[in-house]
Amino acid sequence: MMLTSALRVAGRWKGRALFALVDQGCVSLSNFLFTIVLANHVSLESFGYYSIAWTTSILAETVTGALINDALPAFASTRVRGPRGDFRSAVAWISIALGGLTSVAVAAAGITILYWSPELGAILLCLAVVNPVQRFQSFVRRLCYIEDRVDIAALSGVSYALTIFGLLACLVLLDRLTPVMAIFVWAAASIPAVIFGVAARISPVDVVSRAAIYEVARDVFRSSRWLLGASLISWVGSQGVIPLVATFAGPAAGGALRALFNIVTPISQINVAINQLTVPRLAEAATRSDGHAMRKRVSAVTAVFVLLASGFSIILVGWPAQVLEFFYRRAEIVAAAPLMWPFAILVVTEAVNQGMAGALLALNRTRAIMFVRAAGLIAFLGSALILQRESGLTGVVWGLVVASVVTAMISGQEVLRATR
Repeated sequence: MMLTSALRVAGRWKGRALFALVDQGCVSLSNFLFTIVLANHVSLESFGYYSIAWTTSILAETVTGALINDALPAFASTRVRGPRGDFRSAVAWISIALGGLTSVAVAAAGITILYWSPELGAILLCLAVVNPVQRFQSFVRRLCYIEDRVDIAALSGVSYALTIFGLLACLVLLDRLTPVMAIFVWAAASIPAVIFGVAARISPVDVVSRAAIYEVARDVFRSSRWLLGASLISWVGSQGVIPLVATFAGPAAGGALRALFNIVTPISQINVAINQLTVPRLAEAATRSDGHAMRKRVSAVTAVFVLLASGFSIILVGWPAQVLEFFYRRAEIVAAAPLMWPFAILVVTEAVNQGMAGALLALNRTRAIMFVRAAGLIAFLGSALILQRESGLTGVVWGLVVASVVTAMISGQEVLRATR
């Protein structure tokens, strides 16, 4: 029954899904391959510093995404599509302001770290320069899904990939590929998405009154304040592990862990594409207060996520060393092949979490999302502290698995409660 529903949903959304998969596929594949090439062209220690900068960028995205992007689907059936033409412009200005504020924070961190690690400090300062462009392109691409202009998102994704591959080829041929240059490649790849979004009037940056901006910010932040806490908690229990490992075990260990995270990125990004496509539509369905239909849709979407993740996990557990050797060709990274088992489990449980989180977001249950993530973080800290003493880095990764399973169980209960 669940598989039949999943296939029916896939058939109904095949046109939009194609654009969404092109968008996220191009972005994910380009980042995936770029990270692999960088890991093979710089020292593992430098790659570790780059990984910390990448994690910091994810943290900035977590803040701006939680306060703006993730809250927007709750307005999909009302204000985003409503007669108020200044709504999107107001949100755009708020997004730009948040990008600037996060850049100030990243720059302050970079200046502070320069004394202890000049290389890492320089990378973070470069990240502070390009961060506003990255954050705004994330906002534009998310708004494409909410406005049902997935074709523009796909065009942006293709441009993103072509820019990265073109610059990557030039840097490799000139032997100029460094972590600092990698940061600027991010910014260059983000510019086309901004241009397309503004040109297509998906994200107009028109002059609006301060009162309108204040009103929109008040309404959006009222919904997103819980999402911010939930997203920060989620970051601490996932990508935030990388700087923690780098602090205690050295930047090379952080780089190796980033390499493992990178391997599981493609399947996660495919699920993100489907989620961004379906969450606004689920939000519209939620306004009709049909709990039974809502549960069927959520089950179908989650089933698609799990099927894709399960197929990918079979490859990870079947040939872990071969997969790492094929991509990285570094003995230090290949030696982490036993960690592919917990990562394979993590991919499947996170697929369930993506489906449940999308449902709660569509239902505007942001407070529930925060408490679910808090429970997951408590589970991670407790299990990681115990397992790390016996197994080191392996114990930390298994702690991530425990947290993901706990989050999936509680999320499922929250979705059932919300749709009764």
